[in-house]
Amino acid sequence: MAESTTTRLIRAPRTKVYSTVADIQALAKCLQPEGTSSRIIGYDHVSRSLRMEISHGPRPEDTRRFHLAILEMREDEAVVYGAAFESDDHLLAGEMKIHFALKDAPGGTQITVRHEGIPARISVKDNERGTESSLRNLARLIEGRDA
Repeated sequence: MAESTTTRLIRAPRTKVYSTVADIQALAKCLQPEGTSSRIIGYDHVSRSLRMEISHGPRPEDTRRFHLAILEMREDEAVVYGAAFESDDHLLAGEMKIHFALKDAPGGTQITVRHEGIPARISVKDNERGTESSLRNLARLIEGRDA
C-alpha cells in the first residue's frame, strides 16, 4: 500500500485549524474533492466516528462509502484518522491512516496531511489531487473566503 504527503498554509491560528480538523463532522464537509458530491450517512458521537459516501458520477459504481474515525488527538498539534472503504473490492481493502500535523508558520498554520496505506485501487496521484482539493475546502471553511 502506498503513502503520500501534501502540505498547505492556512491563514489562521493553529488553535482554530486544530479545532476544525478535530471536529469530524466539520472535516467531513471538507473531504469532498472538487467535482464530487458527498453526504454523511451516520455519525456516532461517543466513538467520534462516521460513515459517509463520496460520489464521482451518476452511476452507483461511482460512489464510494467509507468509515472515518478519530484514532489519536494531540491538542493543537495533530489528529490521526482511520479510514476504511466499504467494498467487496479487495483493492480497496484495509485501513488507511490519515495524519494531520499542524505547526505555526509565517501568515498562519502549516498543515501537512500524510496518508498511510492508500488502497491499491486509488493512485497516489489521484489521492494527492483529492487531498489538495480537500485542503482548499478546509482553507475556505476556516479562512471564510475563497482559497
